[in-house]
Amino acid sequence: MKKTELKRIEENTKGEFPEFTKIIITAKNVENAKEVLKKTKEVMKIISSYAYKNEWPSDQMWKTILPAWFVESMTLKTSKDRDNDENQYHFESWIANIKDRAWLWYSSDIKKNDLQFVLETLSTPYLFSTFIYILYCQGIMLDNIIITDDLDK
Repeated sequence: MKKTELKRIEENTKGEFPEFTKIIITAKNVENAKEVLKKTKEVMKIISSYAYKNEWPSDQMWKTILPAWFVESMTLKTSKDRDNDENQYHFESWIANIKDRAWLWYSSDIKKNDLQFVLETLSTPYLFSTFIYILYCQGIMLDNIIITDDLDK
């Protein structure tokens, strides 16, 4: 699965859909869509490269493995910051949730200033707020994010 997900992150760039269930996350009106996509892929490629190993790195190791800009989006925040922003993640919570995510990256697409991400769901419940946070910490407001999944039907 690891190689398949890593390959899809790089190669599935036209909004392809998986054969089975999915979540579609669309970020609307993203000014720097190419940069946001690049940074989102950067984080997800690292997660994917460790997700299917027998040993998941420690929280401390993750702080050196993940990009500094991403780690600092959580570690430079205080508990008061997190209390005042319900969308702000605590680093260790994000790591724990991404480990048990129950979804895989399937594809992405850029249409003008909109970004679309398709995640293949593996089971329910699936924790996709960790993915949303990768966008949020790059300045994408939640009001600009539309989430559709096959459970909406």
